[in-house]
Amino acid sequence: MTNMQQEEVHLTDYLNVVLKRKWIILTCLLVVVMVTAYSTFTKDPVYKGTAKLLIEKKSPNILNTKDLISSGANSNKYYQTQYEIIKSRSLANKVCKKLDLFQHEEFHPEPKKDPVSVAKRAVSSAIGSVVSGVKNFVFPRIRTDKGKEIKGVSLENSISEAKAKVIDKFQGRLSVSPVRETHMVKVSFEASSPKLAAKIANAVGQAYIDYNLETKMETVKQAVSWLKKRLKKERQKVQQAQNKFLEYRKKHNITTDISPQTEQIRVKRLSDLKSQILQAKTKRQKLESKYKQAKQYFSRFESLNVLPDILTNKVIQSIKESELELSIKMSKLSEKYGSNHPKIKSIRSQLRNLRERKKNEAEKIVQSLKQEYQTALSEERSLKQSLQDEKQEAMELNQMAIQYGVLKRKAESAKEMYDMLVKRFKEASLTEDIQTVNTRVVDRSEVPGNPVRPQKKRNMLLAVILGLALGTGVSFFAEYMDNTFKSPEDISKILGIPYLGMIPLMKQDKGTEPALISYTSPHSIYSEAYRGIRTNLLFSAADVSPQILHVTSSGPYEGKTVTAANLATTLAQAGETTLIIDCDMRKPMLHKHFQLERDMGLSNALTGSKDLSEIQFRTYVEGLHCIASGPIPPNPSELLGSKRMQQILDSLSEQYDRIIIDSPPITAVTDASILASRAQGVILVVQAFESTQKMVQSGLDQIRNVGAKVLGGVLNGVDMEKEGAYHSYYSYYYYYTEEGKKRKSSGKEMS
Repeated sequence: MTNMQQEEVHLTDYLNVVLKRKWIILTCLLVVVMVTAYSTFTKDPVYKGTAKLLIEKKSPNILNTKDLISSGANSNKYYQTQYEIIKSRSLANKVCKKLDLFQHEEFHPEPKKDPVSVAKRAVSSAIGSVVSGVKNFVFPRIRTDKGKEIKGVSLENSISEAKAKVIDKFQGRLSVSPVRETHMVKVSFEASSPKLAAKIANAVGQAYIDYNLETKMETVKQAVSWLKKRLKKERQKVQQAQNKFLEYRKKHNITTDISPQTEQIRVKRLSDLKSQILQAKTKRQKLESKYKQAKQYFSRFESLNVLPDILTNKVIQSIKESELELSIKMSKLSEKYGSNHPKIKSIRSQLRNLRERKKNEAEKIVQSLKQEYQTALSEERSLKQSLQDEKQEAMELNQMAIQYGVLKRKAESAKEMYDMLVKRFKEASLTEDIQTVNTRVVDRSEVPGNPVRPQKKRNMLLAVILGLALGTGVSFFAEYMDNTFKSPEDISKILGIPYLGMIPLMKQDKGTEPALISYTSPHSIYSEAYRGIRTNLLFSAADVSPQILHVTSSGPYEGKTVTAANLATTLAQAGETTLIIDCDMRKPMLHKHFQLERDMGLSNALTGSKDLSEIQFRTYVEGLHCIASGPIPPNPSELLGSKRMQQILDSLSEQYDRIIIDSPPITAVTDASILASRAQGVILVVQAFESTQKMVQSGLDQIRNVGAKVLGGVLNGVDMEKEGAYHSYYSYYYYYTEEGKKRKSSGKEMS
């Protein structure tokens, strides 16, 4: 079998369940539709009014007051907060007060007088009385010394509770839904009156705008009040800071501002002094070197000639020139005159005078170098002292500048803070007169024309869908919980015995006896079913087919007697001499089907009051004889289990080709088990959709316990029109009756 075929069979099984349980589905559908229809068409219509508001992300920045009123509208949390404000109890309370809704009939409707509403009120009242009694017992009310209830407290509590209930109802009807991808929000209210719904929706939107405006104005007023107090304090701080600054300047005689430029000038002065000191030091060192060298060579006068100042001195150079001239002259005269010549002496005297003059001049130069050295040294020391003094003044000025700067900055900071507060105060004061908010009404709610509830078409459609779904679910649940036998496969799978055939649920035509349908209507589907069972029985054994057949069931009213009678009829019609014995000595029925008297039967033969030949009666079916049960004995089990019973069966086996035994149910009494052990084969009749698996299995176990052979099971009472699993059988039956009988079988079911 292919997967597609398997799937078709699987879907067919589901369809069969639906067809089989169609009355459950229809009942559930009818109940759900009726309940929904009653709830829908008796419910008061509800109208919804919707107003659309725009909530901008930022407030209009008219006077730059966003520092005073921060909305925090840059996040989704802001909008969620606004939605909660719209749905808040405080806003609902304001709208209820403004529209006088606390006593409005919308929230205090008159009780309905229909039976369902009256019953609901009675039940609620009874439950409320019980709950109130329990509360009063557990938590007794506050009473005065005289035992009277404090009326003021009770009345106040009742009023507040009544208002709270109205607000609760108000909030339950109010809904807020944002418009996606926009800053707009829909404010909706539901009411039984369309005008009231629109009116309240608009009132809620306006109340929210008023709330925002009041909140903003209150914030501004608080800011103005705070600024007034702060300005007074800041003004005092400014005065104190400025006074301290002025006192410090007077104390330290500061006439000009100590600015960074002043410090730069002082730094430059220090740098210049350092440079001058360096130059003075270099000069002093140079002069000191000259002076020390001159002083060292002064004792050796001739060595002074190496000194640069001596060499470059014009007087000394002039003296040297004169000395040179006199030396040359004296050299020439010495050639003519002797050393004692007056001219020679005169030149020598002149040379001595020139040397003396040169020495004096050199001494002056050394003294001049000394003076220059001392002057340079004094200048260097003076510059160093000036540098030290300047550093000291700089240190003092720096210390003074620190305190000066602190006091100055305090004064300036206090002044800046004061100026800023003055500016904010002016802006806040002007904001009090500018009533702007970041919310406005885009669309006011119009009076709705159609109610939003109940939606009759939708409700009825959903009721049909829900009813079908519920009915289908209940059907499959019932199918799951149904542990009866529903198909031929159940006989072989659950019981483990061969399936002999099924018998359709018998319908009764006018003038037809349903018990012997195989005789009265031999061409019907019922007769064909019994003939099929007969054929299966004849071929149930490979060698010899059983002669004595025992027909029984697990419980009463499963059709075993009718099955036994019709099976015997079909065997007789096949040309076999057949005997059917009614061994049900507790509730015998077989004699009625064959229109015989019960007084002459098996019990007479077992007790010996009648001979076996006297209790065998020919029926109106050719080849079929019947033995009735006879008078009901007090001990049927003992009679059926006696040796006489076995002797009777042995004797009858010699006279008839087939013997059919009809017995009581197996699970009811032990008669069936006794008879099963004496028969050559047992046929177990199972009532479709009636016999439970547990009971049938129990009966089958009892049969097997006595060692009886079970030939198979028969599924009885299958409704061919009702059970979808047997649709093919029903189609065949319809075709058979149309072509064979030229009519369609109809009538009532057997009881």
